[in-house]
Amino acid sequence: MSKFSSQLSGFAFVSEPLERADTLRDDADALLRLWPDARVLVLDQDGTALAGHDGQPLPLTGADLGGGPGTAIFLGLRGEQAWFSMEAAGLSDRAWLVQYAAMPGQTVTPLAEADCEKQPYFSIVVVHGQGRRP
Repeated sequence: MSKFSSQLSGFAFVSEPLERADTLRDDADALLRLWPDARVLVLDQDGTALAGHDGQPLPLTGADLGGGPGTAIFLGLRGEQAWFSMEAAGLSDRAWLVQYAAMPGQTVTPLAEADCEKQPYFSIVVVHGQGRRP
């Protein structure tokens, strides 16, 4: 997982803006029902979306992150698709950096304690999805 400045080509809501859906904002049950299939933009402290190597925001859903909307901010709807944003800091307590994944010398470190500037090619960040327990 990398952080890049992104043009947000498919995510800026320019060609098809979000509907604010004000009636849903105070309905915790409705937001919880929307969460598993919702798209979630994860933002750093500067408000930059966490992005993949292609420079586009990570295509995360509520189900990928687990739990419920909790501290996420409901942005609105695009058609039937709910959109939320949340701070990356909200994930760090359940995120782990795996270096040399599935290889000899694999290490696992809490993301909050990891030096994320330079990582080996076979590294991945794993976030425990608390809502996806069997």
